[in-house]
This record gives sequence, C-alpha cells and structure tokens, in this order.
Amino acid sequence: MKPPTTAPRAKKALHTMLAAAMPGVQVVRGHPGDTIEDELVQVGRVRAGRQEWAALAADKRPRDEHYSIEVYIQVLGPGRPQDEVTERAYELMALVDQQLRNDPTLGGTVRSCQLSDFEDDETPYEEGRAATVTVQVRCNARTRREQP
Repeated sequence: MKPPTTAPRAKKALHTMLAAAMPGVQVVRGHPGDTIEDELVQVGRVRAGRQEWAALAADKRPRDEHYSIEVYIQVLGPGRPQDEVTERAYELMALVDQQLRNDPTLGGTVRSCQLSDFEDDETPYEEGRAATVTVQVRCNARTRREQP
C-alpha cells in the first residue's frame, strides 16, 4: 500500500539530488553511521507536516500537504579558524539552495519546495572548530487516494 504522504519519496529524491550534486561531500539520509567526513550533508526528519482536503472529488479525495524536511550541514575544520569553517557550511547551504532552484519539484515528487528557515551553531571539537547549519526545505504537494 502506498503511504498517504509524499514525504518519504521527497526525502529520497532530495537525497539523490544532493548526492549527485556534491561530489566529495558525505551526503546521507538519516544517521551517518560511525564514519563522519569533514563535510556532511544529512537529509533528516520531516517536521510540521499537515494535510487538508484539496477538493471534494467523488472518488479521489485529493489532499494538499505541507511539510519541511530538515537538512543538517556540518563542516569540521581541523586546524582551521571558525569563520572559515562557518563560511564553508553556508557555501554548502547555497549548493542545496541552487539544486532546489534548479528542480523545485524534486523530479515531480512535490508541487514545489524551497529553503525556508535556517539556523547555525558554531562549536569546538577535539581537533578544531565545527559549524552546523540546519535548514528547512519547505515542501508543498498533493496526494491522491489509491483506487481500489
């Protein structure tokens, strides 16, 4: 049975798109595992998902849905200054944004998506400095009930 939301397919499409566009960057869906590279882009959880009826069609009952996919961008900078590490994290954010501008439907998975909210965090770690930028990819889609 097909899920009642486009969110899983959108996460898969976003991961595939970013992995292809960012050679040399560790792009993962979900937890990165035991090995974390100096540059990591993680397609994370779905937040603030909601649906409402789009129209009252007799047999399909389509719903409009809106949700955000969190994307975590982390840069570790052994021996590098904080401003350089943070700047690189924002450069990776710009690459995410450019990919979404190039294909705002994630290959037809959603009606539209774009970057919305974001925040950053700068922290020390054992070997130097780290920067994390968390961005929300806001998605709008329409679902349809499967036909019996």
